[in-house]
Amino acid sequence: MGETDGISINLDKILKEIIPKEIKITDETIDLLKILFKKLIQKFSSDSTLLISSSSRHSLSQEDAIKIVAKSGFGRYIMELEEELKRLKKEETELTNLAK
Repeated sequence: MGETDGISINLDKILKEIIPKEIKITDETIDLLKILFKKLIQKFSSDSTLLISSSSRHSLSQEDAIKIVAKSGFGRYIMELEEELKRLKKEETELTNLAK
């Protein structure tokens, strides 16, 4: 199995988890979504490489990722993304507190 096969398997799993069970999607539509996801990830990767190479840092922060998403034309999703990040941080804090 090649690298792209692994990507396809993971995207299949993600699509099955996200798309409501009562909605049926054709194989052609799934293939299109896989292409779109792959292109989006490649664009993000390229933009993040440019951002990091133009600075003295070696890691990408959440703020950097949000800037890249906004510059890629997905600015309308920034608020939703920031809310999800807050929710994840809250869950992480709660888990840490429970572990103590």
